[in-house]
Amino acid sequence: MEIWLKPDNLTPTPGNGQIVFEDGGGTGLGFFIDDNSIEVRKQPGNKEVTYNLSTDPSSILKGPATQKFFQAVATYDINTGKLQLYVNGTFIGEQTPGGNDWSGGDPAAFGTLGGANTGGIGGGQSSTESFDGQIALIRVYDNKILNASEVLANFEEVTKLKPKLTLTGGEPTVSHPVTVTAKFLDGVNPVPVTGFDLSDISITGGTASNFTTISTSEYTFNVYPDIVPSDFTVTVANNAATITANSETTGTKIQTFSIIDE
Repeated sequence: MEIWLKPDNLTPTPGNGQIVFEDGGGTGLGFFIDDNSIEVRKQPGNKEVTYNLSTDPSSILKGPATQKFFQAVATYDINTGKLQLYVNGTFIGEQTPGGNDWSGGDPAAFGTLGGANTGGIGGGQSSTESFDGQIALIRVYDNKILNASEVLANFEEVTKLKPKLTLTGGEPTVSHPVTVTAKFLDGVNPVPVTGFDLSDISITGGTASNFTTISTSEYTFNVYPDIVPSDFTVTVANNAATITANSETTGTKIQTFSIIDE
């Protein structure tokens, strides 16, 4: 099961937390937000796998969990009894609760209690609250256990907007300073970004100045080479800009330019 969610808070009451999914009954499986964590639990066996969304120990969230949607994936193999949790395409951990019954007798539900009991906690456990937040996507796989590569592929499918940064400067050129144009593009389409400025650019063999914003997806700056003729290298730092559409950050770009004799 894969769910993309954004909770309103990470410390709900009562103590069993908010229900993201549960199948109900004395036996069963459930997704919960509780005590700053996303967790998947199974009963019988009384075992759970959790990830702290507040401290984000693996640095896999794209921002605060209450502000950015994140992916949570639970897999359960009835043959091995293995219960696994992934967050944002990253394997978090596994437990082997035991017993192959993960679907109790009460109705299942997303975001709320499906019956008198709560799957994953056990019979008579109704002291949970409905999910406070938003759910953007739900995928349920029957008779298929997603592997790590498939979980990551699903994550990247949703967050795939990663624009290509192009750097052009009429290379090779005889004139200097060289005006370099930086464009963020998805194919041929401009991708608006924020936070891109001169501090994100380093030059080996020269100096950059006169940074100018042409549009939210196009920028120019001048490079003054240390010597002529020569080569100089432009490096745009990782996470230099933030994509306006999905708040993802851009990657590193390194490119060498040549200045030749007239």
